[in-house]
Amino acid sequence: MTKNVDKKAALRVSAARRPAVLVLSVVLAAMGLGATASMASAAPKHGTCTIVANPELAGRKTSCHGANLSGEDLRGHNLSFADLSGANLSGADLRDVDLFMTNLTSANLTGAKLSGANLGLANLVTANLENANLTGADLRFADVTRANFTNAVVNEASGLVPGPKGPRGQQGERGRVGPAGPAGPQGAQGERGPRGHQGDRGEPGPPGRDGFMGCTLHNHVDAFGNFTHSDCAEIHVPPVIN
Repeated sequence: MTKNVDKKAALRVSAARRPAVLVLSVVLAAMGLGATASMASAAPKHGTCTIVANPELAGRKTSCHGANLSGEDLRGHNLSFADLSGANLSGADLRDVDLFMTNLTSANLTGAKLSGANLGLANLVTANLENANLTGADLRFADVTRANFTNAVVNEASGLVPGPKGPRGQQGERGRVGPAGPAGPQGAQGERGPRGHQGDRGEPGPPGRDGFMGCTLHNHVDAFGNFTHSDCAEIHVPPVIN
């Protein structure tokens, strides 16, 4: 009989304690939920991407594969070890952001601001960095296989080496001969040449034939018209030259 009473008393005590235990459980659960909610609200969120503070390589880290972070200001965050593969980070502000060992495979980083960012050992395979600003960024040991750096600014960036020289392009076809051009203007008249030297004196010609003396008869008269005498006046005929 006593044992039965003790069992009933024990049951009554247990039943009396149940509400207290239940209330305590509810309070603890509420406190736990509150703490979880507080921690979740403290984690920064950009679009659909929640950024994990103090990331660890083998522990908690940001995982935002394919997230849309276009134009987002991500300065001051630690994105080391994060998975941002395929994410849209075009125009995002990532200046001085720690992206050490971050997976940025096929990420869209066109026009992104990455000056001073730490991209050491980052995976940038097939990432699009067209027009991105990488001034002073650290890319040592980063994998940039098939990454697009068209028009990217890489002044003072470390870890980048010139790629291999591409193959020589094929020789273009020879152009066709164009039509003849118009005739040029008439040239100016040349200057008058110097006066020529005087020619040598010619050789003397053959001697001419002797001339002959001709005679013209002259009659003389006196003052009264009377004939007095006649004489012959010589005339010289010049030689005829054949």
